[in-house]
Amino acid sequence: MRNKFSVKDYKGRTVNCTADTWYGHLANSDHAIMYGNEGSVKNTIADPDVVYQSNQFESREVFFKNDKNANYTPLYTKVVVEYSDNVGDVVTTFPVKAEKGGIGDVIYRKDAD
Repeated sequence: MRNKFSVKDYKGRTVNCTADTWYGHLANSDHAIMYGNEGSVKNTIADPDVVYQSNQFESREVFFKNDKNANYTPLYTKVVVEYSDNVGDVVTTFPVKAEKGGIGDVIYRKDAD
């Protein structure tokens, strides 16, 4: 599978988004608003505002960022990443109004500047 992009997360782990995932699920009719927001997805993974443990899957983390460069501001970018052997794969991403949905405990929160 060819990657659409790879980026390092807040812990330095590689996170991949395959072209199949991006074009087949994320940037098509399922989440068409994400088309043109690849940079916001990368920023959310690399420099999140907050990350939660998924309350549905132990191997998943749920990232949120209020990225001013997204074309759906003031909504947050939500990205769900599944990890295996310290490498992540983007499962889904979409804009949300608040930090909610499938989240458990906070595992990372960006320090206030």
